[in-house]
Amino acid sequence: MTERIFLILINGVFIFSSCSPDFSVPRNGFRIVAEDSVIIEKGASKNVTIRVLRGKALANKEVRMEISSLLPEGVAVNIEPEVGDCKTAKAIIRVNSSAKADSYFIIFSGTNLYETKGRVLKLIVSEPATNTMHRPIK
Repeated sequence: MTERIFLILINGVFIFSSCSPDFSVPRNGFRIVAEDSVIIEKGASKNVTIRVLRGKALANKEVRMEISSLLPEGVAVNIEPEVGDCKTAKAIIRVNSSAKADSYFIIFSGTNLYETKGRVLKLIVSEPATNTMHRPIK
């Protein structure tokens, strides 16, 4: 079961809240939908599909996609296309070998003529897997 994670700042303390994602097309406006979390090893990259669900009023309107959070050192994200009336966009997340293995939150945001919506993705950076099956014979 997937869940959506919300970060709420109350009196200087972050509170985590979660609920089931809503994949229904909104009646008015639009909604951003993507995976809840992704695990990427150091030195690797991964594509994440971002869906833009639009109501009838915005069916043919452009949405500008961007990252609205600071990225950790060693992590780069490109969104293709950044602007368009497409139903899906692709976020290419690259983690170089100098990135710190940890969990991070990336906020994808989409803006149309008058409204901005966002989606939180949990990025887990892991150490590269080691292959212990093939050891040299001495």
